[in-house]
Amino acid sequence: MIDSYTEFRIVSADAAIVPVPRQRNTREENRQIKAGDSPERHVVIKQMVYNMRRLVWLAG
Repeated sequence: MIDSYTEFRIVSADAAIVPVPRQRNTREENRQIKAGDSPERHVVIKQMVYNMRRLVWLAG
């Protein structure tokens, strides 16, 4: 139970809503994905992620 006013704490914070970039596939990439293929961009990103994980593992 709250005994006094001092137990209430009001915290205010400034917040801003900002637009974030949206990732969009091109129409050609959507066709490739629906056909079961990976667009070239996806392959490159997967290779980059693999390489970064490998570097972290080798450095550790």
